[in-house]
Amino acid sequence: MTRISIREARSDEFGALNAIEMDALTALIDAGVPIPGAPTALSHDMLGRISKTECLLVASDATDKPVGFIAAEVIEAMFYIAEIDVVRSLQGKGIGRRLIAAVMSVAKSRGLTGLALTTYRFAPFNYSFYLSIGFEEAQRGTIPIWLQQRLADEAKSGLLTERRVAMMLMFPPEPRGPAHAA
Repeated sequence: MTRISIREARSDEFGALNAIEMDALTALIDAGVPIPGAPTALSHDMLGRISKTECLLVASDATDKPVGFIAAEVIEAMFYIAEIDVVRSLQGKGIGRRLIAAVMSVAKSRGLTGLALTTYRFAPFNYSFYLSIGFEEAQRGTIPIWLQQRLADEAKSGLLTERRVAMMLMFPPEPRGPAHAA
């Protein structure tokens, strides 16, 4: 098995992250997921902003070459996972789980309340993967307005609303310390 390390991304790796994103997108296309328009990766400007002010982590192999990444932004006390990708040749080997665990650790250290994302409901390796690590489908009435807006923006860009879903993983409240005896 390939040795994988999780670390902060470097700006000189943004081109490699774009290549990983496009490679992973091919897996969605191969699974029959309709992608509207010409596929694009996160811009270097966006990766730079997330790297400097939010959370951009890389999974790298034994030679320190990026093989996956996760980009998360703080929105209303939660990390919104804007993107998570692993090269197709290493998908299904636990790298995505490690990236989620790492971003969860960062979120908890910052006092955030959970993680949120939008994903494809019917892609075999998306929705069920997130369920398996503790995400739940955000239900009407409990979905934050900002996350509803993300879904609406995706629909405007051509993504089919019946195929998209918002998911959240809320952290349990931190214990407040031992109870004091009277």
